[in-house]
Amino acid sequence: MEPATWFALLVRGYDPRTGAVTTPAVDCTGTQVRWDAPAALCVDGAVTRTLLPARPLDAHDLVVAPYAENIQLVWVITARYAVGDALGPVAIVERKGPDLVVRAAGVLRAYRDRVKLRLEKVGPTEILVAEGERCARSDASTCHRGARLVPLRGARFEPEALVSDAGACVSPAWVDLSREETERLDFGRRRFQLAASVAFERSLIRIDEEILLHDFDASKPATPPSLVRRAHADRTITVSDTKMVASGQSLWMKAVNAE
Repeated sequence: MEPATWFALLVRGYDPRTGAVTTPAVDCTGTQVRWDAPAALCVDGAVTRTLLPARPLDAHDLVVAPYAENIQLVWVITARYAVGDALGPVAIVERKGPDLVVRAAGVLRAYRDRVKLRLEKVGPTEILVAEGERCARSDASTCHRGARLVPLRGARFEPEALVSDAGACVSPAWVDLSREETERLDFGRRRFQLAASVAFERSLIRIDEEILLHDFDASKPATPPSLVRRAHADRTITVSDTKMVASGQSLWMKAVNAE
């Protein structure tokens, strides 16, 4: 279908002549499209909350993924953040003859490039997994890949934090899958490289993470970087009817904060 058809279905107030939407956008249920859960940290800073100026919707603001026969996952990007991710209504849409029926709706904030949407069943709950990339430049080393996890509660995708057994925030419901950062040192620079995988099992989500730290000596540019540290960790997320309980923080947060 034409992108404008999806926009008109999922966004109230969409103007097909100009591509404009309200700020904030309103989804097809009449709910304002806002992200009230943690996005990058349990307490997000001002930069993480800063939106870029609104612009008309176009084909780049639409992600459609097959889910089942005649059923699709659809994300319409209605707002973009200065840190490189995007926000918009997301829905499960079923085609019944000539009609389109929204079976569930909600809000999604995720990376906006090379996006893959899918649903995974964990325990009693379906989880929307939105995997995508954010690149600062065309250089692949500047690209971060990660996945947002949003549980389906009833007929709504409800953004939540990952919490401890006591209910305290551990982190956003976000998994860094690959990323690289570099910091300057007196003798050169240090590179952090993360690689992670996510497995969805019957009763929990299992995350396997590894970080490599390499040092580069500026006085020896032809010398390969030296491996300073290799760190590995496994953690889990248990999903119930009311919350997602994490066994701990991500290895990336621990390693970067330790440095």
